[in-house]
Amino acid sequence: MQDLPQPIFKLTQETIAFAYLYNVNPDKEVLDIDFNGYKILSIDLFKARYADHVYNMNALQVSSIESKIIGLVPEYVIVATKLPNGKGGFDAVFDIDPNLVFWAFVNTILYFRLYTSSDLQIGTFFISYTGNTKPIYVNIPHTDFGCFVPKLQYVGFDLVRKPVSITLEETKQLVDFISKFEGKKLSEDSELLLALQTFNRACNTSDAFYKITSFVTVLECLLASSDGKEGEISFKLRTRLVYLLKKPGITKFVRDIYGIRSVIAHVGGFNKRAKSDYAEFTDPKFLFEQIKILESLCQRTILYFMHKFVEQDKFNIQNIISELDKEIFTKVGKTEDTVNNLTSL
Repeated sequence: MQDLPQPIFKLTQETIAFAYLYNVNPDKEVLDIDFNGYKILSIDLFKARYADHVYNMNALQVSSIESKIIGLVPEYVIVATKLPNGKGGFDAVFDIDPNLVFWAFVNTILYFRLYTSSDLQIGTFFISYTGNTKPIYVNIPHTDFGCFVPKLQYVGFDLVRKPVSITLEETKQLVDFISKFEGKKLSEDSELLLALQTFNRACNTSDAFYKITSFVTVLECLLASSDGKEGEISFKLRTRLVYLLKKPGITKFVRDIYGIRSVIAHVGGFNKRAKSDYAEFTDPKFLFEQIKILESLCQRTILYFMHKFVEQDKFNIQNIISELDKEIFTKVGKTEDTVNNLTSL
């Protein structure tokens, strides 16, 4: 007797939205704990708990970035349990809008990146629908290939991506702060929102030049573009960053990195003059080390303005910058050598 054909689908009435995580090493106590509408699960627990969905995806031969890369197997999955309902609250995941899912996942990973080295990466999003006659799985590729790979070979050196450690206490603090931040509903045309989105895009690529231009744009957006004053942008960034972050040793770094950003923006890369002016930065290993420093400056600056947004009833970046300038010039005096005077604070 001939075997009956196996059904393509194992029918399920459960909608699911999830994504693979890379370069992450969460504490065991973080796993399977619902935080802000998400859970991080080990890949084995995920496959066991959502076996019917895994079966359906295999039956449909749903393609993904992960399945095409030999040796690149994620150990953890982030699963949505609730999503924003558009009214300021959260609904359980039933039939959902893919765009809403994508936005929610991206924001969740972004917030973790503000507190980590940002080597944390998200792979492909998968979304299923129970409202259809048959289950459908939509996959949305996210970050570029280089961000997924723990170890990349660049010219002359290996770039090793550090796994992000996530503890339960850190997660609770982050979720508490983010719930306050999102509860105030940042304006869609806010410089802070633009800075957050630009920072996230920079974290999604392994391209060094794109990272530099994007991270510098984050700093410009928050510390220079909205003050309504004329003057050298590099000077504004150096002065305000030194005071804001209490890091007098970064003045040369900010001057150099802004100069490199300008070369990239206007020339497209290192030309002969740039190679002479910024010789150290032509070494790929040194360049990526400096990018990590730049990234940390962006993190601290963004968090400063996020806290101001949570604390203030009428949030205005220009007012914050004006107050910052008053503090600077009150302490160091209004001189042409403001940055150097800041080193004595």
